[in-house]
Amino acid sequence: MMKDTAKIIVLAGMWKRAFAHLIDLLCGIALSCLIYFPLVLPAAVDLDSYRNNTKEMAQIQLGSGLYVPIGGQAVNPITNITLTGYQDLLELDVPDDEGGTTAFYPLDAVHEYWTAKAADYGNEPYSEQGFAEDVLRVGESVSNIASYSIGEDGHSEITMIDENDSYTTYLFLRDTVYADAVASLNNDPDLIRLNKENNANALQGVLWAIPLLFGGFAVFFLVIPLCLKDGQTLGKKVMKLVVLSADGYTYRKWKLIIRFVVYFAVEFVGMIVSFGATLLISYTMTMFTKKRRSIHDYAAGSVVADSENSLWFDDPVEEELFNAQRKKGAQDAQ
Repeated sequence: MMKDTAKIIVLAGMWKRAFAHLIDLLCGIALSCLIYFPLVLPAAVDLDSYRNNTKEMAQIQLGSGLYVPIGGQAVNPITNITLTGYQDLLELDVPDDEGGTTAFYPLDAVHEYWTAKAADYGNEPYSEQGFAEDVLRVGESVSNIASYSIGEDGHSEITMIDENDSYTTYLFLRDTVYADAVASLNNDPDLIRLNKENNANALQGVLWAIPLLFGGFAVFFLVIPLCLKDGQTLGKKVMKLVVLSADGYTYRKWKLIIRFVVYFAVEFVGMIVSFGATLLISYTMTMFTKKRRSIHDYAAGSVVADSENSLWFDDPVEEELFNAQRKKGAQDAQ
């Protein structure tokens, strides 16, 4: 028995939709980058000022003695080099620019910082006794340090209250003593000023990037579908998908604008704000709803179908005419 209509709508699978979306997303980002980095970024951001400020910040950090030069940058060795125990806080091998290593003495650096350099960076310095009592907390269980002294070789030496509990000393020196010294360095007025200038400079670049990114997405998610016959994006054309109306007819071009606006506002911007929650919800809907519709499909009255295995019409009138001719042809054949 002949079906009442020849229309066949095979809904698109989730993975095909996901890959199509990924293709368009990557194309939009690529287009934005091709325009942003060579043309917009140099105009939006004062790169020379940013680089000079970064160099000046590095000089301040290196001057404190708490940072070391690695690869042309000022690096905090305690957070960027794997430590194995409290001994590394007394002497640590750090990479040098010749491919070898140089001995660095973290506790010496902290001692010199607090007793000789702190005032240069907007902090109150300590006396030798104050350093031992207030910074190293000598004699207290929190540090497990029994004594502090400068050895004959000119480097810091410590003894522990409990020799079997060196881990407590290690954590205290790493996470409190050294970390507090680095944190106090950030109070330096020049560092604060330079950091604010660089942040403002970077923010300017981000603000220029946002509309450009929107434009890149608009090209691949809106302009191309408006130009192609069946409202396909480049990704949908590659994956052989098509956007149809909710009742399975050709999707009207003007509705693509609504579809794009809802997608960008709810699923893209919403994804950023909600840390991916809206995108997860949308793709969950494509798996479990009857017509596999996402949020923007519901808002814009659309479905996504497999173009290779579907047969659709522009409107009910075209469908009725086609079906009438089909029935007449079948009757004539009999």
